[in-house]
Amino acid sequence: EILRVEKDKLDRLEFEMGGQKLVVKREPPAAPPTEAGIEAVDKPKLPTGPDKWTLVEGAATVGGPLDESVPAALLSSLAHLDAADFADDRQADAVGLATPRARIAAVQADGVRKELLVGNQDGEDVYVKRPDSPRIWRIRKSTADAIIKAPMQWRDKTLAKIDVKDIAKLELIKGDEKLVLAKTGETEWELTGPTAIDDLDSAKVQS
Repeated sequence: EILRVEKDKLDRLEFEMGGQKLVVKREPPAAPPTEAGIEAVDKPKLPTGPDKWTLVEGAATVGGPLDESVPAALLSSLAHLDAADFADDRQADAVGLATPRARIAAVQADGVRKELLVGNQDGEDVYVKRPDSPRIWRIRKSTADAIIKAPMQWRDKTLAKIDVKDIAKLELIKGDEKLVLAKTGETEWELTGPTAIDDLDSAKVQS
């Protein structure tokens, strides 16, 4: 066991790589409101929906809106981080941990910090350690790749955000062919031209 990070106690994540630092703050989803006229029960209502992540430091480095899936995936990996093997025969300066290529900190609301230093790759393994311990571990390269994302990779990659309910018409053009489709119901569509189709599959259009 290298790290255990309890999601419900987490306040923020700090990520440093290549002299650049990012800090993202976690905002848990709100618990659903109690319906009027219904007595509260002893069991508390659990929050619904994903956490909200806010970039509080490093906006210029990211260069755009935050891709909230990146800190969410990072937290998921840190929540239960186990080693593939020990590396007690290695020295920190020999495996890139004296000057780590990445430093990650999970900071709880009560101020408790849990940090991880990431060093060199060795085959399919990567060396890591905690600053509060001399012990060095190996983790799989795939695990390291999941927790180390260059600052540019934290940028939102969404090309378009459109609510399907707001779409009234679709135009699809491929070469000389053109389809114009109009919505006739919540999930029903009709072809308005110019290319003819014998039997329009509304489910395919909706997809």
